[in-house]
Amino acid sequence: MIALTSHPIFHLQSYPSCEPLTAEQRGLVDLMNRRLADGELKVESVPCLCGSSDFDLVARYDRYRIAQDTVLCRRCGLMQSQPRMTEDTVAWFYGSDTYRELYGGSRQLPQTPAKFASQAHLSAGRKEAVEAHLDLASINTVAEVGCGAGWNLWSFHQAGKRVIGCDYSPALTTAGRAAGMDIRQGTAETALAGETADLLILSHVVEHFLDPIGEVRRIVSLLAPSHVYIEVPNVDSFCLGVLQSAHTYTFSSTTLINAMARAGLTARSLIPCGVHFAVLFQVDPGAVAPQAPNGAEYARVAAIVRRYERRERIKGWLKRAGLFSIAQRAIALVR
Repeated sequence: MIALTSHPIFHLQSYPSCEPLTAEQRGLVDLMNRRLADGELKVESVPCLCGSSDFDLVARYDRYRIAQDTVLCRRCGLMQSQPRMTEDTVAWFYGSDTYRELYGGSRQLPQTPAKFASQAHLSAGRKEAVEAHLDLASINTVAEVGCGAGWNLWSFHQAGKRVIGCDYSPALTTAGRAAGMDIRQGTAETALAGETADLLILSHVVEHFLDPIGEVRRIVSLLAPSHVYIEVPNVDSFCLGVLQSAHTYTFSSTTLINAMARAGLTARSLIPCGVHFAVLFQVDPGAVAPQAPNGAEYARVAAIVRRYERRERIKGWLKRAGLFSIAQRAIALVR
């Protein structure tokens, strides 16, 4: 495996996190690293979604300095964790609220009514994004898997739609029910069996799936939606903050659309969302499978990674020379 990067930001555990951590978060990072090193938390190596096992190394640590290799598939250009957490490790990670406490910190837990209202307000844009590309009059029931407290569903609920959602988190599903929505703890199979929906929302969950093609196919089969809204982090916005041990995959629009075609979804609209992106898909059993990757997406994403690393090196040189603040002011004036 060839390393695409060499900067300490990607390879040195003692390098500072990209954001300040609370004492609780630092304790969880240490706990995760100890349990990974001791083998208590299991990981596994698997082929890429395209079937290749030819990867280049991007980073040894995630943004909080959890020991997690991130690699780039040389065949299709899909960025991913490798080796990644096993199914049992994933179930513990999300089911215990460790994930929320680690990556959300005090911003999400405990979920007070004020926090719920604030997050629901910020999440209203997803309904607006869907409405810009789909006639909501044709939508009666909206379902979301991995819904947290149901923030994305709240605006649909207020618009008179029936909403149902599920999440691993005990604390967040309780908060969603307290807000008056049908939010259930568990997986789609255990919590939403027997339900159907017209629109399925998968917002920042597909990147967590160990088998995104199979998982999306199973959820679509269970709920029989006509449309699926999927939002994920965008590899085009690559930086240290993108690297998260909980993210099995980091997609581009190309790699997501290609993967979801194999799950029976055809892209209807590509929706920019800042450093993320969303795609509104139409369920289509006859979705055309993507052509065999030719390495072009790998080359494009590898260039993005190298460009970010160069910026970090220049930033480091400027800081050591005492010129970084001057450069920041000069850039601000130009803008």
